Amino acid sequence: MRFAYNEYAYQWSFPEIVAARFNLFEQADLDVDVSSFVPEKGVRKNAAYASLLKSGRSDLYHAGEWACIIRVSQDSTSCIVAASTPGFKTLNSTFSIYVRKDSGIDRPEHLADRKIAVEEDTGSYFTAMQDLRRFLHKSQIRLVQVGSPHLRFLSLFRGEVDAASLIHPWTDLAKEMGFVELVRTDRKNPTLAVSNRELQLYELRSFFHAVNQAIKMINQPTDEVRTLYSQLFLKVCSELPAEIRAAADVISNDIEPPKWEFWQSYRIEQFESAISLLRDFSFELPNVSFGNLIHPRIKDIFS
Repeated sequence: MRFAYNEYAYQWSFPEIVAARFNLFEQADLDVDVSSFVPEKGVRKNAAYASLLKSGRSDLYHAGEWACIIRVSQDSTSCIVAASTPGFKTLNSTFSIYVRKDSGIDRPEHLADRKIAVEEDTGSYFTAMQDLRRFLHKSQIRLVQVGSPHLRFLSLFRGEVDAASLIHPWTDLAKEMGFVELVRTDRKNPTLAVSNRELQLYELRSFFHAVNQAIKMINQPTDEVRTLYSQLFLKVCSELPAEIRAAADVISNDIEPPKWEFWQSYRIEQFESAISLLRDFSFELPNVSFGNLIHPRIKDIFS
């Protein structure tokens, strides 16, 4: 089995990274080849993950619920196999929209028709849209494609956008550099895992057993787990300007890996809520149903 993760979005795959580092896949009697990749410039994340599955370089990935539903609806060779819901201090509850301190923007309503950096077709796009709808009409929301979290941070740092959707650990770095958190997410929908349909049930069971063991370690991290998370963060920061690198060095020793809720079965009521929101965002999803997007034995994966 293969699992490839995006170095620029390593935090989303940190449980798998920990599982590999501490031999948890081997303990679950599963051979998993964990590798990393850097997306090609200009390639959208949805296209990158679709390519990974089709090429066989990765058998599984995870992303925001809305993004996964759209991707699987366009690829009949993949299916949704698991869900991890937001919770207290979990990664998928850390999305926030930040502005520069000198921006003059001090209320969410001031973001009307302002440029807000996101990565299209990912959680940052959909979460920003959902959160901003509490304050603005959807016609006033101007989300612009920038890319991975570090690029959104850099774009805000340079003043190329008025605001940016950020996620941990970039939210910690934003506070260190004096950026202002303007909108904190109230996201309640899960992160989903998507696999190719050729994976066997025992492989999925073993995989998520190992990853849930890794989540236990992340939720009560040792110094070794903290250091691993920090090193991955600093590796991405090494490509950024000196001022950002210096701030990252300051906070690197104190960064706590965000928590995770355990992977579990995905429920039909969660799916129906997500579909309703996607249609409200004007996404066309013809012939999409829970039955044709979800692994037919998803409950057995976690039984």
